Amino acid sequence: MIKISEAKPEDAREINNLLAKTWIDTYPNGKEGITEQDIKDFVAGNLTEESVKARAEAIKNAGENKKFLVAKENGVLVGECLLLDRGEVYQLKAFYVLPEHQRKGVGQMLWKEAEKFFTENKDIIVWSASYNEKAINFYKKLGFVKTDKDMSSQFHKLPSGKVIKEIEMILRR
Repeated sequence: MIKISEAKPEDAREINNLLAKTWIDTYPNGKEGITEQDIKDFVAGNLTEESVKARAEAIKNAGENKKFLVAKENGVLVGECLLLDRGEVYQLKAFYVLPEHQRKGVGQMLWKEAEKFFTENKDIIVWSASYNEKAINFYKKLGFVKTDKDMSSQFHKLPSGKVIKEIEMILRR
């Protein structure tokens, strides 16, 4: 059974491992010239003790404007999301489900819990890799639409110098 809850600092290592696994599964793209090695080199920083400690501190000191949610199946972390209140808008900053748990309702469960954070009548934005059709289609099902905003300042620069181009989507409320 899947259980959604707020992340605890002790979830930091599992969150970082989940992010590494989902990034390696999601972001290599031959058309964009992004290899699996490019992504492995990028996520290697998430697997250091320093990175785990930093994530644990971020969870511990999240405050009112930030919430980390996790999805666990039988105590094992299978999904996570990060929600931000940016003042003018809310942001779905991160939203990841392990590949083997996708299309099983985990994302919908995380979204349902995330909606409780979005208490004010403000738009919600999310950024996605421009070629991540699975994520884009998921967000469309939730009601998000693509914007024309220039996202070049948000591109993820990989150690190889290649970039993952991002798009912005918005849910108007």
